[in-house]
Amino acid sequence: GESSAATALYHYTNGPLVGEIAVLQHGNITVIGAHSATLITEVLGKILLELNMAPTPLPEGVRLSKRAGKTLLVNFNPHAVAWNGLTLEPVSFTFV
Repeated sequence: GESSAATALYHYTNGPLVGEIAVLQHGNITVIGAHSATLITEVLGKILLELNMAPTPLPEGVRLSKRAGKTLLVNFNPHAVAWNGLTLEPVSFTFV
């Protein structure tokens, strides 16, 4: 059977929790105990690469989803956003 022990992937390096676990993994579950965009991006990037999935960097406020062979880009910003040669209109969606 699977071990019941989780693995600490990252520890806090400063602040009041220095030395404590910041990211914990058990099987296919990863828990990030901090709201740090940098840490989240790094952890998810590593997980995606382990799954042979390339991360897709997007502008702030833009989301990309793939379903049933279609790719949908959603711009939640109140202004137009340029990405990958496209101009995404304010508060809009685009199939690519």
